[in-house]
Amino acid sequence: RVVLRLPLISGLVENGQTAVFARTLGTMIKSGVPMLRALAVAADALRNRAMSGAVHACATDMREGGGLVGSLGKSGLFPELSLRLIGVGEQSGQLDTMLGRVADIYEAALQRQLDRVTSLLTPILTIVIGVVVGGLILSVIGAVVSVNELALQ
Repeated sequence: RVVLRLPLISGLVENGQTAVFARTLGTMIKSGVPMLRALAVAADALRNRAMSGAVHACATDMREGGGLVGSLGKSGLFPELSLRLIGVGEQSGQLDTMLGRVADIYEAALQRQLDRVTSLLTPILTIVIGVVVGGLILSVIGAVVSVNELALQ
């Protein structure tokens, strides 16, 4: 849950884990795996413990007669858009198709975020490397100057 609150990392984790969940669950359902078993596999595919726990809780809730979207929504960890799309799929009987679309949307969002982070990190790393190299050059020049001063004395 802490990772899901960090400003820069939370979006990456949320989008990535939502995509993994949707892709895994959609593939399992499309392959004919029973919903509860598919949820267990999807939960195990998630690396974030809070989201994995929410999916396991969803499976428990569904055993007791709850719906997928209502159960996932209780956790507050999944994005609202994903829940709405999953709800449409659940109501229309096209859950596997909608889960695939959810996965596509969140994979694309994750890729955009990673591209943005990379484009921000590149100039920052260039400046840091420049400062380190500049510091090394100054220390070498300082050593040469001090050796010359000793030789002149």
